Amino acid sequence: MTRIIVLVSLKPGKSAADYEQWALTTDLPTVNALQSVNDFTLFRTTGVLGSEDKPPYDYIEIIDVADMDLFGQEVSTEAMGRIAAATLALVTLASMGSFAQRGSRAPAPPAALAGAAPRIERPVPFKLGETLNWDVSWSSYLTAGSAISTVREKKPSFNSTAYYIVAEGRPTPLLSKLYSLYYKVDTLLDAYTLLPQRGSVYSEEGKRHRFKTTRFDRSQQKAYFEYQSGNTVKADFAVPAFTQDALSAIYVLRSIPLKAGDHMTMPVSDDGMTYRLAIDVGAAERIRTPIGEMSAWKVRPVLTDDKGRAVPAMPLDRIRVPVLVVHHEQDACALCSFADVPALMARLRNAPRSQLLAFTGGDSRGDPCEAFAHHGFNGLERDVVQQIAAWIVAR
Repeated sequence: MTRIIVLVSLKPGKSAADYEQWALTTDLPTVNALQSVNDFTLFRTTGVLGSEDKPPYDYIEIIDVADMDLFGQEVSTEAMGRIAAATLALVTLASMGSFAQRGSRAPAPPAALAGAAPRIERPVPFKLGETLNWDVSWSSYLTAGSAISTVREKKPSFNSTAYYIVAEGRPTPLLSKLYSLYYKVDTLLDAYTLLPQRGSVYSEEGKRHRFKTTRFDRSQQKAYFEYQSGNTVKADFAVPAFTQDALSAIYVLRSIPLKAGDHMTMPVSDDGMTYRLAIDVGAAERIRTPIGEMSAWKVRPVLTDDKGRAVPAMPLDRIRVPVLVVHHEQDACALCSFADVPALMARLRNAPRSQLLAFTGGDSRGDPCEAFAHHGFNGLERDVVQQIAAWIVAR
């Protein structure tokens, strides 16, 4: 492994708060998501060991690189170039050095890090009591259910302070007559790091009730997962730094200043696995809402597993619940070609029941991976929803 140490100084007129917000929300998550990087940590200097002198640098970056060749390729992309340019607008990289590390013991951080920096709560765009109401829709045609997310409280938690955020989802009264569903998701989002301390998912699907929790140990970079449904199953696994859970990811993304053309990645832990959420930001659009017209960024998320694989390449043989695969034969989205479906179905061999619903026809316009293309079954919504509902009821 190679360790890179970078000495950083703020540029005149730039504030520590601005730089730390940028580092927390963009620089650190992006670099930590690189496959070549084991860990990227930022330290704020607070003193010089054995001296009253002011530290010669404001921050120290330490990057542990597992593969320098791959690292060189990953940091040469256009997206990483934008990250570097934005960083250099705030700070000067006063010095940089690297050395190969042998053995498993990491060297101690530089002496300038002596003394604990005061903790600062991160600015967030939400307030206590904020409630968001969501329609859960199938394309633009059918509202299948509703969800409500609320910032319920801010409280001491895990030797820190956390926002307790809860989201609940239910189907529409019509669909609930076909099948009873209820979901409750919560997260404890640390106010200082904007990282989840613990998250849980409770679900009622007919007579089946399940409860899943994930607790994060940031010092060990591990997650502890527990699944309860009759029996209790426990597992622990390594997670990248800055891993979010599904609910915290939404609220953290809201705190990141966006601009058209931005690309970022965010590791997300869900259901005992770690996924990679890639986010592309498109142009701002005017949208109409119940509270009036407003400008919004068009954000396109793409979810892969921790190895960058889309769904057809994931370890689907681990699935042991009934699976319905719904696909359009003319879907032009590169991430889910219909040609991959036969191999996908074959890998569901451990599912007690699996079935494919394939559709043709309808309308397609715009981005092939969006709702108004064949990818979203545009023009076929009623038939698609009816067949999905029939499969669920028959189950």
